[in-house]
Amino acid sequence: PKPNANDIGELPFFQLYDLSNDPAEQTNLFGKHPEIENQLSKLIIQYIENGRSTPGTKQVNDLEGYGSKDWKQLKLLKDKLNQS
Repeated sequence: PKPNANDIGELPFFQLYDLSNDPAEQTNLFGKHPEIENQLSKLIIQYIENGRSTPGTKQVNDLEGYGSKDWKQLKLLKDKLNQS
């Protein structure tokens, strides 16, 4: 959904789908595969903190232009990993 869509609040914060068997993303598998969830969480944290998903120099990646320097989603991901 788009960031300000009316139904965005109804979506689960964490979602994991088997796109080979469920291309329409009907069955959220989050909670059933903790090893995959942790691996993907670490990867997205790395991408955000490095400002890129490809090799190279770290890039600036903040929300300063949007009224905040903090990524609340990044904190939630780190909190989830600490609970695992």
